[in-house]
Amino acid sequence: MKILLFIFSKKWLAPPYWIAALIFGIHQIFSANGLHCFRMDYYMQIVQTNFDKGTPFWEMLYHFHGNPPLLSIIHHIAQSLLGFKAYAFFDILLPGLHAGSFLIFRAALGRFSIRVPLIVQCLIFLNPLIFIYFRYPFYSSFLFFLNTFLLYCFAVYRKNQSVIFLIAAIFSVESLLRTSYSPILLSLLSVWLLQGFSLRKLCWICLLFILPFAWQFKNYLLVGKFTSSTWVGMNLARGHLPWNVHPNTIDFVPTFSMPDRYFEILHDEPRVRSCMGEKNYYLSQNNLNHRVMPVLSDLYLESMKESFSFSWSANTVLNGFLILFKSPANYEHLLRHISMEYKCKIEGWKPDIWEPFGLKDRDYMYLFFVDSAWDPAGTRWEAWKRLSIYTFLYTFLLVYFGWNFRKLEKSEKVIYGMTLFFTLVYITADVMEANRMRMEYEVFFYFLTVKFLWGRKKGSEVTVS
Repeated sequence: MKILLFIFSKKWLAPPYWIAALIFGIHQIFSANGLHCFRMDYYMQIVQTNFDKGTPFWEMLYHFHGNPPLLSIIHHIAQSLLGFKAYAFFDILLPGLHAGSFLIFRAALGRFSIRVPLIVQCLIFLNPLIFIYFRYPFYSSFLFFLNTFLLYCFAVYRKNQSVIFLIAAIFSVESLLRTSYSPILLSLLSVWLLQGFSLRKLCWICLLFILPFAWQFKNYLLVGKFTSSTWVGMNLARGHLPWNVHPNTIDFVPTFSMPDRYFEILHDEPRVRSCMGEKNYYLSQNNLNHRVMPVLSDLYLESMKESFSFSWSANTVLNGFLILFKSPANYEHLLRHISMEYKCKIEGWKPDIWEPFGLKDRDYMYLFFVDSAWDPAGTRWEAWKRLSIYTFLYTFLLVYFGWNFRKLEKSEKVIYGMTLFFTLVYITADVMEANRMRMEYEVFFYFLTVKFLWGRKKGSEVTVS
């Protein structure tokens, strides 16, 4: 009935809906010309790429412990419906999420009483960067949409606190997508947002998070780790463990190597040796789902503690800061998809209107705070190539709203807090992909930007047509 009322009210003739239709239409033009959504073959984060074709999916998923399950389930649905042409499923889904994000973001600004020129919103959501990421069926596109939806819910929360249960539900879905969205922290945040605490409300919050906690409990039963991902130690070691410190130890093996490489080097380590004779088919394959991976993750963490270097970790965090605030268009795997699947050469140009002339940059870390022997060519002096408009704008926003944190409304405090939290996480862990990870919560930076430029004091809600 509401859909019919909407159609007959002719609100759909308003410019924002035509822009949303334009966004969706541009995506379909790409698809019609053979530029389909990227394929995700051989991505280790998706369970079915770790096993032979024909292996029962739900059994694979149960034994998968490297990442939360939802991304694998989404890709399984696409493959079940369309088989080899699964990209056609995403050719519809992702453009819909892109267009929906535009409308939801606009509605959220109205609820926050922030009046932003439509042309500015168009510049944000018609940026080629956003189009590229909504051709990429990975964490970032789905979380961008969910966080946009969260932004709207936080806006509604100002006047209707019962929306907290919808917020908690979105948090729960996010924690089924990405390890950094901890169900423990997000459930505690949901409880903090409750107005008028009661045991009944607390039970509803717990019920909404039952699936993420069930996944963690399954991993505990399977490999003894109550966690969403057993790869955390390896992710941290990629940046914080100095290279090749102790020959013939785990330090000497690049993180995320295949199990046989670790067995070759660490066959005398009791915990590793105990996994070499694993009988379970799903936990004994030479891939990152092997039972030994949680053990290796622990060994990397132990080695980090033994070989901890403040200067090396400070170097990692500074590199993480520089990479996070580079354009997400500089993400290596994304560029590889564009060049291989779209046959496009984008040398000297990046698909981001805010960083159009991407300077050539190295694919590994600059060495700032360590001995110059590690960097005899002095390439650290080229680090200025990683500076961009994002570096200055987003850093300023974090400092400005941090300074004015007490003046923010409760829902705005949560938005700022989540922005700061993910920024700190991604400049610390797995820093070489930090700019891609920023796209997950990029919409929060968009909100902080428009709030700084067009935000008003408390007033009447703006009507969005």
